[in-house]
Amino acid sequence: MLLILYCLSVHLLQSASSSSPVPDTFEKYFISGASKRGAASWLVGAYEGSLPPAQRRVVAVAPQVFSAVNMGVTIPRIYQSLGNWTFALEDYWVQNVTDTIGTPDMDYLMSVVDPVTYFEELKRMNVLAISATGDEFFFLDDDLAFWTQLEEGGRAHRLMLPSCEHTLATRAVELVAAVAGYMTAIFTSQNLPHFTWQLSQNTLTAAVPGATPPSAARMFGIKTAKTSPQRRDFRMIRAIKPWAPCTAPGIAMDDDHCIVPYIWSEHKIKPVAVVPTAALAKYLGSNDMSNYDLDFSGVNTGYKAGANDTLVYSHSLEPPADGTYLAFFFEFQFPVGTTGQTLAFTTQVRVVPDTLPFPPCGKGSECHHDLV
Repeated sequence: MLLILYCLSVHLLQSASSSSPVPDTFEKYFISGASKRGAASWLVGAYEGSLPPAQRRVVAVAPQVFSAVNMGVTIPRIYQSLGNWTFALEDYWVQNVTDTIGTPDMDYLMSVVDPVTYFEELKRMNVLAISATGDEFFFLDDDLAFWTQLEEGGRAHRLMLPSCEHTLATRAVELVAAVAGYMTAIFTSQNLPHFTWQLSQNTLTAAVPGATPPSAARMFGIKTAKTSPQRRDFRMIRAIKPWAPCTAPGIAMDDDHCIVPYIWSEHKIKPVAVVPTAALAKYLGSNDMSNYDLDFSGVNTGYKAGANDTLVYSHSLEPPADGTYLAFFFEFQFPVGTTGQTLAFTTQVRVVPDTLPFPPCGKGSECHHDLV
């Protein structure tokens, strides 16, 4: 199915570019799709990135809710997070696809369809990778397996949408606004703001250049519910099983599925430090703020960092004593010129503690297990 979607997409691009009934109407394209169409978006971007710049028709791709990139790592992590497979993979589980994990057949399949195979090509493309924090198919920190490699190209941006599941329905307004702002910036050849971040133990630290300060900065956070055994489970929809009942705060939507209303808290954040960019590496390496003891009152209401400064945002959380998990990330918004539109980019998600509660499933038939 994925290869069919990919081939159709490339064929449509070729047809539209060569036989458009209105000359010069369709010169450049922006590709975006969700779920399996998100997977196809990754692959179309890779194909376009393999072409010489003058021959590329696609200027950017925005894969939505498909973060199973570097599948040899991300797929096994589902089992290690839940102790079984997510119910959303039932079609694949019934066909014993999970039984092929760690086998030569699965390794070959991944070498063909896994976007990580084509990262050298994708690094040449503008990429906005969009994920849902409560996705029942893919998990909120899948990008630990690939983001550092992808962002080496300097053209990748992340957008995590909080409080929504795989359909993104509860964040549709924010999704449309963010994609529209990104498209406008791309098609009008505006320079996209870039910032960096570090994930270390229980801490998330972001560094935003003072030359492109955000118009708004927010942190989103959540704590998982207690389960027995304790799962690393941020999904908003789960399966109901005799050994995994739908307990509070979950609400049974039918006999088989439980809705967990994970509404992420939202907080405005301010920089913890304003550091000369030349000293940033030293500062982040030591995390010693003593030399940068500045007054941050009113930072969000008119404070302007110098072009040679960097705004540093940082937050830490201690692991919950009850064995549950915390997660949080930063979102930064930037104006799109004078259009009134906004760019919204985020960091990756920091999960605390950064541990997986279950061992690997094994290989082959050892990985069949159950759904939850």
